Formats: sequence, C-alpha cells, structure tokens
Amino acid sequence: MTHKVWLLVGLLFCAPLRGAPAEVFGVDLPLRESPASTYYIAAYLPDYGELSLMVDTGSTYTVINSAVFAALEKKNAVRHLKNLSGVMADGSKQQVPIYHVRSLRLGERCYLNDIEVAVLPGAGRNILGIKTLKSAAPFSFSLNPPRLQLSACRSALNG
Repeated sequence: MTHKVWLLVGLLFCAPLRGAPAEVFGVDLPLRESPASTYYIAAYLPDYGELSLMVDTGSTYTVINSAVFAALEKKNAVRHLKNLSGVMADGSKQQVPIYHVRSLRLGERCYLNDIEVAVLPGAGRNILGIKTLKSAAPFSFSLNPPRLQLSACRSALNG
C-alpha cells in the first residue's frame, strides 16, 4: 500500500474539529504538495538542521531516515527507548527501534518537546506521524489550501 493510501486512510479516521473557532489554532503552517499528492512540512531538528517531513496521519510514529539518525547519533542527540514489532505497509512484520529526540520545530513557530521517533532501515523519506501531531492537538489538516493548524505548540525548543 502506498503512502498516499495510508494518508487517505489516516485522514478518514482523524476527524477534523468542525466549527472550531480560528483562535483555537495558535499556529497556521503551510504545507507543500508533491506531484504524488503527498504533503510536506518544513521542520528543524537540533543537532541535525532543516528537513522536510511528509505528513502521514496513518503512521503512528514520526520516522527519520538513517542519514538523519546517523547525524543525531553522532552528536548523542537520540536515546533508545524500545523496540516495537511493526506491520509495514506491505504487510510484512519488522522490529522497529524507537528513540527519544529532545525537540522538533515544525515550520518557524511550533516547538514540540520529547518526541518519539522510529528509524526504519532503508527508509528514504522522513515522516511526521500522528503521535507527534497529537502532542500539538487539537489540530486541523486542510487540503485547500494545504495547511496544518496546531494548538499546543511551545514557545521555544528544549536544550
């Protein structure tokens, strides 16, 4: 199953806040649509730098690729938490290591602390998963125009 299908499935089960007043959302972030109709948000990881995260509400964890992980590990910026047995989009089962990352910035103004990330072998793209989005909830995902609105952002990064 492609990421596009997982995004669609995730959106169907992630009910938007209908009729929520605009002031509920403190941060309004633009998304970039790819030619494959996936949506990306600009992000920043301390000890790594700028990166782009594909928004995927069908993914439980935020996923970082092996290059991002290697850079963070080199600077002792990740801490192993646990291993999970995960079911991949193709139905296969795999052991997935979960790490703690001190902080993540989405866009220019949304700071999130104490993020759990998965590292998938061979994964090329970085993914913003639902567990991280829930830490900024309530949130709204809009396609026209492509926007992500978040409520529970911090004013600064930890560390």
